[in-house]
Amino acid sequence: MQESEEKAIECLESYGIMKAISLLFDEKNSLLHLAAIKGYIRFTRKLLSLSDADSKLINNLNENEQSALILASDNGHMEFVKLLLEFDMINIVNEGIEFNFGRNSLLIASNTGHLDIVKQLITKGASIKSIDCDGNTAVMLAAMNGHDQIVEYLLSKGASIESINEDGCNALCLATLHNHITVIDILLNHGASLEVKDSNGRTALLIAAEAGHVEILKMLSNAGANLEALDNDGQTSLIIAFQNGHERVIHALLKHDTINKEACDKVNNLKPFNIFL
Repeated sequence: MQESEEKAIECLESYGIMKAISLLFDEKNSLLHLAAIKGYIRFTRKLLSLSDADSKLINNLNENEQSALILASDNGHMEFVKLLLEFDMINIVNEGIEFNFGRNSLLIASNTGHLDIVKQLITKGASIKSIDCDGNTAVMLAAMNGHDQIVEYLLSKGASIESINEDGCNALCLATLHNHITVIDILLNHGASLEVKDSNGRTALLIAAEAGHVEILKMLSNAGANLEALDNDGQTSLIIAFQNGHERVIHALLKHDTINKEACDKVNNLKPFNIFL
């Protein structure tokens, strides 16, 4: 990469900005966007020194409505992010970017797991309340992707643990769906609600039963989750586990005296109960 950056700098110094644009041109990105993707620090300093580093240049969006800051955050180029944040006119919000799922640099860094960039953006004033077009917060994006350190950090900075996205999911539901045990442990320790229901009426425990995530189901039940919660179809965790053939989940549920075993008699084509007793 260093050799490629040196060639880009040589082109810029030899031919000037206008010629360099024609030689290094990418129809979707400006030179600054290309540098952000590659993480070219020295090239970018040279580029900005040869041009007017104004708000329009720094915050310009490419064809996909991504700024250089968003591209650098997505690709994990911490030093490039720090370079851009030196400019007071940098926009660290970038709300309403439809093509990019409405995600600003903080949301993207949280989604891709770049903790150092998340910290830098928060330090520089990025809003911890930002949401994307699906209603996901930084905590939710980090939770669904298993970035436990980012989840812990954002919560320590006051991020809401109970925000709900357009599907009715909170961070706990999303972490459960994607089977991220460490994240779930963090969320439970921070007091995440166990009974939030998504648009299908599923609590985190019902999601675990459907997905067959037995260890998570045990964690949730030990934390006090309602084993008899009903989804929008009136189904309990036991019925859902039967329907999806998750025998380990069924065994785990049947160990609880409070579970309603008779409910399974109402469901057609289920395996005989006694094979699990």
